[in-house]
Amino acid sequence: QQSVLSLESFTSERSDAFEDVDKNEPITWYPAAEFLELESHKAYSFAVPELYVDAVETDGLKFTQIVNTLTAQLERHMAKATLLISVNEKIVQFGDEVEELLRVTIGRTQLLLNKRMKQFREQLSRHLNPIPGQKITKLNDLHGLWALIDMQLEDIRLCFDKIEQCRLRSWAVPPADESSANL
Repeated sequence: QQSVLSLESFTSERSDAFEDVDKNEPITWYPAAEFLELESHKAYSFAVPELYVDAVETDGLKFTQIVNTLTAQLERHMAKATLLISVNEKIVQFGDEVEELLRVTIGRTQLLLNKRMKQFREQLSRHLNPIPGQKITKLNDLHGLWALIDMQLEDIRLCFDKIEQCRLRSWAVPPADESSANL
């Protein structure tokens, strides 16, 4: 599929090079192969790091940092996976099994971010900024909710690990005995 943009979408720092171009004319483009070179290069990794949450030392501010870092990384991974799906067969060329893995991983990650992480952020906000008359979210509550997130995150981590194995094999699915993640 082609990506379609209009010149009007480029709102900052327009160049004089666009003066003779019809600004209402759609621009259709495919990312250059060089743009996706990092997808098969070790410079980029789909790995999701283990996050250590100490029951004694992790306070609300530390949780905020962990959640923000994790969210940003998962969103980057989802964007990369979505880009790969959109250029499949034109540039990257991987099979249906890899595409299915990418789609499943994106779905699971979106579910984590949109449901569980949203719930966690709300509770974290109640912990950091208690409102008189409302139930206070205690640090123990945050640790309990984080344990649930961590279980779901482990599944997502395994999915991204399998994507990483495929990427390192030029988008070939590793043999079943080498793969640590099953759909």
